Amino acid sequence: MDEYIDYNTGIDEKFYADSLPYSEGVQLAAHNSFSSVEDGFIHHPQQHFDVKHQFKFGARGFMVDVYNSPNDHTLLLHNQDLSFLSGIGSSATKTFYFEDYLEDIHYLLQKYHKSVITLIIENGKSVDSAKIRSALDNVGLSKYLLIKDPNDKEVTFGHMRNLDERLVVFLENGHKTPTNNIYTTAYYKETTYSLEKDSQCVDRKEGRVPFHNDKISVFVLNHFYTKSCDRNLGVTSLVKHSCFEANDYNKIVARFDLCKNEGNVPTFIATDFIEQGDNGGPLKAIEYANNLSGGGTSSSISSHNLSTTSHYFSGYINLEKIIIFIAGFATLGIPLLIYKKCAARIIKIKSD
Repeated sequence: MDEYIDYNTGIDEKFYADSLPYSEGVQLAAHNSFSSVEDGFIHHPQQHFDVKHQFKFGARGFMVDVYNSPNDHTLLLHNQDLSFLSGIGSSATKTFYFEDYLEDIHYLLQKYHKSVITLIIENGKSVDSAKIRSALDNVGLSKYLLIKDPNDKEVTFGHMRNLDERLVVFLENGHKTPTNNIYTTAYYKETTYSLEKDSQCVDRKEGRVPFHNDKISVFVLNHFYTKSCDRNLGVTSLVKHSCFEANDYNKIVARFDLCKNEGNVPTFIATDFIEQGDNGGPLKAIEYANNLSGGGTSSSISSHNLSTTSHYFSGYINLEKIIIFIAGFATLGIPLLIYKKCAARIIKIKSD
C-alpha cells in the first residue's frame, strides 16, 4: 500500500505554521478512526486505513468511541452492546482495547516531533475523564497533553511544539470544566453528525457550544452518513451512498464555505474513508481551506496523493467486498445450511 501513497511527513511544518493558532488550522479528522478494514473490522467499517496510515495520509484529528466491557476493560466500540453485528464497527476477529489504540498515537507523537494530534472521544458514562487519563498515563501520553485552553489564540502550533504539548483530548461525557487536562464539549462547536440530517451547517447541540458563542473557535464539521458510504447493514450489495460522491471535494468545500460565511470556520473536517472522494476529496478540501485562511501552502499536499489513491482503492474495495461476503456467509450462511440439512434429516427419519 505504501507505494501508492506519497506520505508527506512534513505536512505539519509546511501546513501549520508556528504562528498559526491551533483553532485556525483546518485539519482532516477521521470519523470512527478505530473502525478500519486494516484493523479487522468487517461490520460497518468506516475507514480503510488503520490509525498510523490515516495519520500518514494527512489526518490529524481522530474520532474514537470507547465503552466499558463487563470486566471493566475500556474497548473501542460504537455502542455498548458487545454482541457481534451490533453497532457500527463491530469486529469478528478480536477485541480492540483503547490502550492499544493509544499506543499507536504515542508512537506517532514520538516519531513526528512537529505533529499535533487531536482525539475527539465519545465515551460511555462509565468511562469518565479519570479513566481516560489513567489510560493516557499507562501508555506515556499524559506528558503531551495541552494544558492551556485550545480556543486561546496564544495556543499556536509553535506554542504546542515548543512545550511539547502536542496532544489535545476532547471528551463527550464529562465535567464542563477541564479535568486532568482533558476538555469536553464545552470547548468546541459541532455540526449535526449525519448528512442525512444535515447537508448545510446546523448546530448539533447535545451539550456542544452554541454556534453563536464567539468565545469558542474550535469547530468540528461532520461530513459523513449515519450508515457509512458504501455500507448498509454490512451487506455491500445494498450500497446506499458512494464514498467518492459523499466525499467529493466540491461538496465539502461548499459546506466549509457555508459555515465560514455564517461565522464559524471549521477547525476539523471529519469524514469516513478519508482517502476517497471525487475531484481530490477531503485532502484537497483541507488544502483549499488552509490556503483560504492563510494556514497552509499549496505544496503541502502531494498531488500524487490526490491522483492515485482513488484509482488504487477501486481495486482494493472489490477485494474487501469479497472478503466481507465470505465472512458474512461464514457467519450466517453456513449455520443456515446446517439447519436446513438437519431439518431435512429429521423429516426423512419421521417419514421412514
